[in-house]
Order: sequence, then C-alpha cells, then structure tokens
Amino acid sequence: MKSRFSPLCKLTFLFGWLLTCAFQGQAQVHALFVGNSYTGYNNLAQLTQSIATSKGKVLTIDAHHPGGNTLGNHLNNATVIAKIGQATRGYVVLQEQSQIPVIPFYRDNSMYPAARGLDSLIRAQDCVQPVFYMTWGREFGGQQCDNNQTHCSPNFTDFEHMQDSLETAYLRIANELNATVSPVGIAWKLALDAYPTLDLWTADNSHPTIHGSYLAACTMFATFFLESPVGASFPSGITSQQAQTLQQAAADAVLPDLLTWNADTTFWHIDANFSSTSSFLTHNFTNLSVGQDSVIWDFGDGSTSNDLNPVHTFPAEGKYQVCLTVFGPCGQDSICDSVTTQEPLSMGQEISWKQSISVFPNPANSRLYLSLGSRVSGPLELELMDLGGKTVWKAAMPGNTASQDHPGWDISMLAKGTYLLRVWNLQTQEQTSLRLVITH
Repeated sequence: MKSRFSPLCKLTFLFGWLLTCAFQGQAQVHALFVGNSYTGYNNLAQLTQSIATSKGKVLTIDAHHPGGNTLGNHLNNATVIAKIGQATRGYVVLQEQSQIPVIPFYRDNSMYPAARGLDSLIRAQDCVQPVFYMTWGREFGGQQCDNNQTHCSPNFTDFEHMQDSLETAYLRIANELNATVSPVGIAWKLALDAYPTLDLWTADNSHPTIHGSYLAACTMFATFFLESPVGASFPSGITSQQAQTLQQAAADAVLPDLLTWNADTTFWHIDANFSSTSSFLTHNFTNLSVGQDSVIWDFGDGSTSNDLNPVHTFPAEGKYQVCLTVFGPCGQDSICDSVTTQEPLSMGQEISWKQSISVFPNPANSRLYLSLGSRVSGPLELELMDLGGKTVWKAAMPGNTASQDHPGWDISMLAKGTYLLRVWNLQTQEQTSLRLVITH
C-alpha cells in the first residue's frame, strides 16, 4: 500500500542519501485578498480559510478591501504594495470594482493597466501567483454607468447577460497575463440553475448574502487547491442541502475547466506517484509525478537514484519500502510503496516446498491442479511467469478449499515451455515458487 509523506522532508548525507520525512500534514498556502466590499462582506477570506481547514488544508490569509476600491486604487496604495511584498507561497486574489469590467472605457483604461501593474508586483515574489476574482452580475442586470453618466455599459437584460460580459472581461486580461481566474460568477449561475430559490444577493441586488459569500469561498478553495469543496464545513444560516448545492456548484465551475481558467496545476501543486514492474530481483520504476524538477529514489536497501525512471536490481528477495521524493520550484512531495522481489529458480534447483503445496500434473497439458496436502486457511493467489519474468497467467483459490474440491484451471491457451509458478497465501503472506513445464 502506498503511503504519502508530508512535503516537509529533510535530506541529509549519511553514507549516501537518507530520507527523513516529518508527518506534519499539508504544506502551507497563503492567500492575500485584495478587493472591496464584495471581498469584505461576510469575511470572504475567513470563510475560505474555514473551508480549507475542514478539508485538511493549511491556508493562512490576509486581506485589504476598503469599500468601493478599484484595482487602480490598490496599485497606488502603500499598504497593498507592502502586503504583496510580504506574500509567500500562495496567491494574491485581485477583485475589481463590480461595474468597471463591463464598462468598456474603464475596463480598458483603468482595470487592465492596473491589473498589469499588480501582476508585475506579485510575480516579483517567489512562488506567488495572481488570481483574478471574477465577480457576479447584478441580480436584474441593467445598465452600469459612472456617476456623471458619461461612460456606461450595455443595458443588460438580466444577471446572465451581465455575467457573460464579466466573464469576457476577466478572461481577456487573465489570458494576456497567463494568470488564473477564480470563476465565482460562473459558480453563481450553476448554483441558481440547481437551486433557483437560493438567495445569493442582498436587498441592493448587488452584494452577497452569506450564501453568496460562502459560494465565493468554495470557488476560491477549488481554485487554490484544485479539489472539490464538497463535504466542507459551512457557517450558520446555511442549511446542509444549501451547502451541498453551493459546494457542488463551485466544484463544477472550476474543476472541469482548469485550462479555461488558467489554473496552476504544476507550480507548487506537486504530486509524487510511481508504478513499477518486476523481473525477479530487477524492478523497472515509472515516475508518474506532476510538477517535478528533480527526484530522489530511496529503494530501501541502502541504494538511491536521481534518475527519472530508474531500473534497480535488489540484492536479495524480500519486501522493500521504496520512497520517491519529487522537488518542484516551490515545494516537494513524497510517496512510499512496498515492492516484493523473488530470486529466479535455476533449471537444476530443488523446489522449495511450503505448506505441502505442489502442482500436478507436471508436466501439464490442458489443466492445472494444486495439491495442498491439507486445507489452507487463507485464500491463495497464483501467478505464472515465463523465464523472462513476464506474467502470462493469474488465478485465485478461495480459502478453506481442499484440493480435491477444486476443479483446477484451464491452461490450454498457454504456449508450451518452462514456467515459474508463484503461490501466495494472502492471509499469512507466505509464498512458494514452483517450476512448471507445459506440453501440448
């Protein structure tokens, strides 16, 4: 069974590489929320952190969201600049004032230039990425204008009409900057499709209720961690059914369309994984990890390797704990799995008998039987390999089955030749290897 270590591992030299990993939970991610009242209502940052905690994640938060502020205000604000300068390993969430993205004049002359400036500040920090917070349309749409009615948006017929414009505006700048979008407005649409009576807007038809803010927080969680928020905790004022609808809407908005939202899947989302195939004492390891720059393999026999897909020969038969640690630009991850090796039988080697197990007839022609001598309490697993170590046939035998009660196995489809038959007792974890000759 594979086991996963915390990314908080130490590597030291002691007669080669020794890997020691502390089981300290998930690696920490930081999120700085920069916006206005759409971010401040119901404390979006705190809601997101609570969801993360309930899902076993470590999320630290900070926020700056004076009412009515625009990205242009934030770009010229010393407090925001200082907070970005202190940001570490995580995200800076950028929320534009809700009307500006749909008014072409302010979108092109205010939002986009400010977004470019903030993006450059954020990317100057190691392992920090910008996330654009795509807000939602007004409940009944309508025309959005500045105070002097000089520059206006189209007259939107409803929420979805305005939402389409918001989506286009945020995706244009995000694609230009190769930045991530958290599609909160899309999640609103999906939630309302599934639960039309959900009350997401307050009486001003603009700001979020606790349901709307919780939906935004679920969407942020899915964007940050690329995982579904379904099953997360939820605040009072939201029923269990409503929470499940909101969680699922957030997951459906983010996870099926990671490419659309430019979601970061490798920068620090590092996932160690591997598989292996064996030929007696030699194992071929295939690295299936994501987000790696370099790797260290520990084969559990005192040997290590930095090869991406190593081939390793173990010194003797037995079980070994193999660990793979992968390193990315902003973190690392480790995973371990046990592998079992077996020495090949030479043609003249005496057969090792265990538990009075034998195979008959040998040579075999069309059917194969086991002689157990007496009942074996545990279930058996059979694996037939050619002399090159390739598995050509597998079968199982239930526990508490006497050999005379078992019908045997049809092997007429196998080519004639000499094979190695391994018999595993899955209850006791004992095994025996038998040589079998098949003739036709």
